[in-house]
Amino acid sequence: DYYASRGLGDVYKRQDYSYSRKLNYIELPFMTHIFFGNKVFRGFVNLGPQVGFLISDKEISSFNLKELPQFSQTWESTQYNMPIAHKFDYGICGGAGIEIKAKKNSFILEGRYYFGLGDFFKNRKVDYFSASSNQTISVALSYMFNLK
Repeated sequence: DYYASRGLGDVYKRQDYSYSRKLNYIELPFMTHIFFGNKVFRGFVNLGPQVGFLISDKEISSFNLKELPQFSQTWESTQYNMPIAHKFDYGICGGAGIEIKAKKNSFILEGRYYFGLGDFFKNRKVDYFSASSNQTISVALSYMFNLK
């Protein structure tokens, strides 16, 4: 149902170093849709679980990830080159929005928040990170039209 690109990144202000990691997911939300209003203007609330599957992972840096620069002694660099342990993501999402109907077509504006319950890095007590779940705030503007 959805394609989402998420990630993390670091920018080093004192040096010309940058790092980012892009995680691309296919996601499927299972939402309850509650709406109120009239035929022309109505508001709605969406709430429910969501699952996703990681389809690609890419690290982009301005330095060699195999031989970290001097900053790595004073800056957290454990996540560099760390493999993604869990490709399956799951969590809770919710949002609210408005719909404006114009004849048979509709304009929809929605804001949504996703709170991931699964972690993409290992998070046992012996592992470095205690949590690495996804969190997303999104805004969508849609135009829906009938084909008939």
